[in-house]
Amino acid sequence: MQLKKETYQEFWRGQTTPLHRQDNPTTYKSYAKELVNLFSILGYSSGPVLEIGCGNGALFPFFNFEIDNYKGIDFSPTLLEIFRTRYPNVSLLECDAAEYIPEKKYKLIFGNAVHQHFSREMLSMHISNMLESLADNGTLLLANVPYSPFRNHLMFGELFPSSRLNTSFSQILKKKIFPIYSFLSCQSDGIGFWYSLKDIQSFVSEEYVVEMFGSNFYPYRMHFSIRKNIDEC
Repeated sequence: MQLKKETYQEFWRGQTTPLHRQDNPTTYKSYAKELVNLFSILGYSSGPVLEIGCGNGALFPFFNFEIDNYKGIDFSPTLLEIFRTRYPNVSLLECDAAEYIPEKKYKLIFGNAVHQHFSREMLSMHISNMLESLADNGTLLLANVPYSPFRNHLMFGELFPSSRLNTSFSQILKKKIFPIYSFLSCQSDGIGFWYSLKDIQSFVSEEYVVEMFGSNFYPYRMHFSIRKNIDEC
């Protein structure tokens, strides 16, 4: 079921970290490197960039964005306050990313491990708003989204061999619970909402191309890029 907006907002109001697996510069540097490489693959080298769910700026110093070209938005006032303390000259805004409509065009718009908190309706609206705000040849990147075809594999411990369930017990779960679990696969859980490539494609028109990239840090997540179809231009 979908988490109520008020409950979600209250949860993040007092947070001081983005709740990644490890909270240290070494991990963040390595984590950001994957995203930076992806930015490059997608053709971004410079220009206005908007980060969705920027948090406390833990990854920001490793992105090497030009401060004048960067804007970050987030739902949490406490995380943004930490970000502002660290980088007082950065443009930041507290808002609901699902409803936010940018005031300018951006070459790159991205969110990392954020979009699982959006229901289908919220994500559809968000993607529509962001695509309208892309500059020519710009890219919208939904990074580290829980990938629904991998959800059952994660549940049964198949993505992490050291944590696999007892084989016989796993088979019972698959035979008895799998049909119900599959039916509920589009619902929110402790991680959030899970999406497939087909889901993301359903949110955009044929003039856009959706590409999918694997995540090194989270085997059950994928990165989805959305760009104008050059052949259609």
